[in-house]
Amino acid sequence: MSDRQGTFPARISVGLDGRPLCALAALTPAAEGTALEWTTEALRDAEDAGANLAVRQAPLLPGVHRVGGRRPDALPGFLADSLPDAWGRLLTDRAVRRAGLDPRALRGVDRLLLVGDDGGGALTFAPAVTVAGEHPPGGGGGLDLDALSAAAQTTLAGREAELVDELARMGGSAGGTRPKVFLAEGPDGTLRGGAGALAGDEVGWLLKFRAPAQDPADVGACEFAYARMAQAAGVEVAPPRLFEGRRGRYFGSRRFDRQGARRLHVLTAAGLLDVDAAGSVGFDYADLIRLTRHVTRDESQAVAAFRHAAFNVLANNRDDHLRQFAFVRTPTGWRRAPAYDLTHADGPGGEHTLLVGGEGRAPGRAALRRVAAAAAVASGETEHILAQVADTVSQWRTFAAEAGVGRTSKARIGAAIEATFSR
Repeated sequence: MSDRQGTFPARISVGLDGRPLCALAALTPAAEGTALEWTTEALRDAEDAGANLAVRQAPLLPGVHRVGGRRPDALPGFLADSLPDAWGRLLTDRAVRRAGLDPRALRGVDRLLLVGDDGGGALTFAPAVTVAGEHPPGGGGGLDLDALSAAAQTTLAGREAELVDELARMGGSAGGTRPKVFLAEGPDGTLRGGAGALAGDEVGWLLKFRAPAQDPADVGACEFAYARMAQAAGVEVAPPRLFEGRRGRYFGSRRFDRQGARRLHVLTAAGLLDVDAAGSVGFDYADLIRLTRHVTRDESQAVAAFRHAAFNVLANNRDDHLRQFAFVRTPTGWRRAPAYDLTHADGPGGEHTLLVGGEGRAPGRAALRRVAAAAAVASGETEHILAQVADTVSQWRTFAAEAGVGRTSKARIGAAIEATFSR
């Protein structure tokens, strides 16, 4: 394994819900892809291979299968889902360099070992490889959110931050571009870093910090207002919260992949379809609704997906690639995950990432009706949802005021919403 740095083993094990799922090994660059072999347990019960349930990305058969050959990370989508996005990758690459290794030499399977058992959902990767420092500063309690926010901003600016190892431990597996950390909250309100396992009486949170180059000072309040607005519009949302620091307010979203000590299996739409965020281009919300119907086998879930689409369009949330929609496996089957990352976003080039009835730049209610028709959502449901969501989103300024959104952001977002309503 000399081409992949000796810290990382040639073969890794993937677990799901505490049971072995498959083994992986990196192939040579010339061969492309990754070798995957299902365990006897996974082959015995296809349901337990749930990562492969909705879309077959590797044959559920004995033997070694080549997977992920067309992706830069050389992983199938259901495993690539566990890799961090820009923020988490920045942190892990910094830690890898400090350990004297070259992050450019890492393959997708190596990066899964850096996630270990600290990733989202129920997938785990062994043997875990740790490159961050061993002990968090200040022990296990009393986190200083303002200090973590300042360290995140220093890290984004390309400078070494004093708490960068702690950021890596708490948020190195996180997705998205904004700085974030995983927290565990005890019954007495005490917070600690909670990227891995939670105690049975703890609640998990994903806390976001501001990225100064792109975010207004009140970005946390804006996202909190959007989450409350979505709830009022009938969209199921991960419970939101504003965490108060001495110098800032930070948006938190309760983790839907943790129920105390229990981990829930989660897959994004991108993971199921074996595409990355960039590969979302060309997909339509009608495709997402049809996927929801196929995965959940529940018409009410397909209708809920249309409601989510209506909110994103009418509230101008254009950062709507396929990693922004997920499914959770429950004892009774797959269900839509609560909506997350709901906020005003201009999207790539000012357009929605997902098409809205074939339109990206200026969709409105007419485009949403095309989505509903293409996805076979009943017309009565369509009109009821559009009326309810539009009425709720028209009250943006009220939700913004209650959340403490500043005057500039309130006016800017309000103007964007009003422009959408005119279509």
